[in-house]
Amino acid sequence: MSSLLDAPLLAELAPTFGLTGGQAASLLGCSPAIQRSEWIGAATPQLMPAAEAYAQLTGRRVALTDDPVAAAQDPDFSVLVTEAESVTPELLEGLFSEATLRTRRAAPGVVFAGAGPGAARQALQHAVAMRLSAECAPGRRVAIFPLDDVGLVRGADQSILAGAGRFEELADDFQDGDIALLSITTHSDGIDMFLGPRQVACGWNSWGEIATPGAMPRCLIERHCHRLNISIAEDDIGGRRVDPTRWRARVLFLDVCFGLMATDLVDRRYGLLNALENGGRVGAIVTNFELSFTTVDFSETVSEALCSGGQ
Repeated sequence: MSSLLDAPLLAELAPTFGLTGGQAASLLGCSPAIQRSEWIGAATPQLMPAAEAYAQLTGRRVALTDDPVAAAQDPDFSVLVTEAESVTPELLEGLFSEATLRTRRAAPGVVFAGAGPGAARQALQHAVAMRLSAECAPGRRVAIFPLDDVGLVRGADQSILAGAGRFEELADDFQDGDIALLSITTHSDGIDMFLGPRQVACGWNSWGEIATPGAMPRCLIERHCHRLNISIAEDDIGGRRVDPTRWRARVLFLDVCFGLMATDLVDRRYGLLNALENGGRVGAIVTNFELSFTTVDFSETVSEALCSGGQ
């Protein structure tokens, strides 16, 4: 077990659960409770090491599956480990169709991993978060509605409900280590996300690390941020562009359109989801892969289910 534990990853993720890296390593050093019937599916033989690491840390068995949609008909199929590049609209529609979900206790999870050195890290990130969730004290909840005028409410348990124009007051809260659920309901195209009239979240800070980029987002082509309606060369844009890799949460409910981009119109490495995954500080992400038309009430209903342990 100890050979699976990535010290830098633990140092990043442990504070999300109110722990130090050493405390997290100690908890994870114990054998997990075995989920005897549940299994993890690796989409390719090259992904088996990542899938095996996830399975070992979460007490599941692992198998190769070349047809994830068929595998999802088995209620014990719990997580698909695949490469982001392999995710298509057809795959997602198959995994999460009403017909598939009727046969299951819960929706299957999807964990992205690669086949190269260190590529199991994202799989480990989610496995570690799943294990620590069962061991740590309850955390607080932060809900952001940049499109709705719901004011700013801080609860006695330090939970936060914030509406339009209030994000600037909360920037530091997103980096605290005790958020059990961070939920955001707003506009997004998968590349950036509206947080208010002066703030936009995007993965800009990590885009320079993309080697041999594919199709670029519109802002890089036109050198103009359409969310803020200013040139990306403006000095002022730096303080208005929010870096999501710094956010911490056990679960992030991203109630936006195209939270998971499942097309090749833009290189997915420019996407918000990629930035959040690379940040290594979010345990699990719940989001949409299509257009999303929801309300504050619906988002609150889903959030309450997540807080109570639902999927």
